[in-house]
Amino acid sequence: MNEKELRDSILKRVKRTYYLKRVLSPVLLKCYFFTALFVSMFALVSVKDVFANMPSTLSELYTFLSYAVLHTEIVVQAILATITIALILIVRDSVRTLRMAGGLAHTY
Repeated sequence: MNEKELRDSILKRVKRTYYLKRVLSPVLLKCYFFTALFVSMFALVSVKDVFANMPSTLSELYTFLSYAVLHTEIVVQAILATITIALILIVRDSVRTLRMAGGLAHTY
């Protein structure tokens, strides 16, 4: 293997490692997980019917949503809980990234 082939081989590995780290970053993995859960939710729940049955007043919305969540299947409740946790983790990681980049000014 000559010097040019060795350099090209090393650069290929460096590029592959760089892109794998970008695609498999912890934040993106959480986003992939969130998306998969969100899509599975649409397969289990008729979202169109939920919106059709939703009350028009804001005061009844909490009662409607709590009743809907509490009286659904346990799988759907677990998916909703996991979606909520994933969303919280994504927001937390995003805020941390912004702070590290200097995007958010804070005075502690």
